[in-house]
Amino acid sequence: MEIFGYAHGASQKAVESQVELLLAEGIDEGLVFRDSRLKNDGMSALKKQVQQGDTVLLTSLDRLGSDTPEMIGLIEGFNALGVTLKFIEDGFSIDGSADSPAIKIIKATCKVEKQRVIERTQHGRSKAKAKGVKFGRKRFIDRHRVEILEENNYSVSDISRILGIGRSTVYKLRKEKRAPNPGDKAIHTTLNVQLTLQRYHKGVRTMKRTRALIEKLYFELNQMKALNKERTQYEITINHDTEEELDTFLGEAIHEMHTLAQDNHCLIEVIFKDKATKRVWDQ
Repeated sequence: MEIFGYAHGASQKAVESQVELLLAEGIDEGLVFRDSRLKNDGMSALKKQVQQGDTVLLTSLDRLGSDTPEMIGLIEGFNALGVTLKFIEDGFSIDGSADSPAIKIIKATCKVEKQRVIERTQHGRSKAKAKGVKFGRKRFIDRHRVEILEENNYSVSDISRILGIGRSTVYKLRKEKRAPNPGDKAIHTTLNVQLTLQRYHKGVRTMKRTRALIEKLYFELNQMKALNKERTQYEITINHDTEEELDTFLGEAIHEMHTLAQDNHCLIEVIFKDKATKRVWDQ
C-alpha cells in the first residue's frame, strides 16, 4: 500500500507550499502529483497510479477540485477504487467506504448549495423584472452573436429562442454587415463579473462547453480578463453611449445566459458589478 500526495492551486507558489506540507508528512516526492494553471495533468496521472488500499494525502478538501460537484465525483471515483483520501488541515479522512459519513455530509452540502443557487436565481429574476428588465423579445441584437451560435451548431430555431428574436430576423442578420466596432462608443465601463455554473446532476457533460460559449458570446468581445483558474471571476470593459444602452445589454445578456445554461442542463448565477460606482446587475 502506497501513500501519495496531491497539490492543486492557481499558481506554482501555492502548489509548492502544499507540496512542502505533504513532504513533511513523509511522502516520497516522486509520489506527489501537482496541478496548477500551467500544468494540469496531475490528477489524471494520480488516478492511473493508485490501487486498492492506497492513501492520497491533500492539505485540505478544497484542494481536491474546483467546485463541490467535481469534488464529489473525484471522491466517488477514489471510493470505487478502494482508495482513502486524507485531508491534513481539515483533520479527517474518507476511507473509501460508500457509507462514509464524510461522503454523506459532502453530498448533503452539495444539495444545499444547489438549492441556494436556484433560490438566488429565482429571486434575482424577480428583482430584474421589478427593475424593468425584459425577458422577452430583444430590442437590439449583435450579428456576431448569431455567428457564434451558428459556429457551435445551433439551429435557426435555437438561435431565435435563445436571443429572443424571430426566425426571419436570424436569416436577415446573416446577410447584413457586422455591427460597428464597439470601441467607437463614448463611455467605457469596467465591470467585475462573477459566474457560477453547476450541473443539474453529475451525468451532465456540457458545463465546460456552456462556460466557453458564454465567454465567447459576452466576455471576449468586451476585453475579457479571467481573474482565476476556475474561470468564475472575470473583468470586462463594455463600450456604450448611454447608461440605458448598458442596462439593455446586461439585461439581455443575463437572460440569454440563463437560456443557454438551461439548454445545457446547468444552473447559473451571474453578477456584474461596476468597479467605479459599485452598481450591481444580477439575475
